[in-house]
Amino acid sequence: MTSIRRYAALGSSMAAGPGITPRVPGSPRSAGRSERNYPHLVAAALGTELTDVTFSGATTENLLSRKQFGAPPQLAVLDESTDLVTITIGGNDVGYVPMLGAACLPRFLRSVPVVGGRLRGLLDAAERDEALEVVGESL
Repeated sequence: MTSIRRYAALGSSMAAGPGITPRVPGSPRSAGRSERNYPHLVAAALGTELTDVTFSGATTENLLSRKQFGAPPQLAVLDESTDLVTITIGGNDVGYVPMLGAACLPRFLRSVPVVGGRLRGLLDAAERDEALEVVGESL
């Protein structure tokens, strides 16, 4: 088995661990990057150097090509010295937070004009599958 010297963690809040204290010193507050997120736990278990560029709210575009709050696209940290990469991305592309919020609301609200239409849209399985297909193609 080869030795893993350098590990890079890319992704959104699912990997960053917002709200889990302590926050990574020097990391952007908006990143929500925790010293106890899963990338830090993996790096500690492997005894490897970690480059953690996870960022709350990141989408596949932020991973591949678009800056996020001034931070370069996450792929920019990768080079030939990287031995292991984890990618945890896609939830923000498909709107999982609004979807979860809508799913938690009482069912009768779906029949209320205007609000109900928005809620039904958030919970539409076909729209979700289409959004997931786009994420898959992006990656």
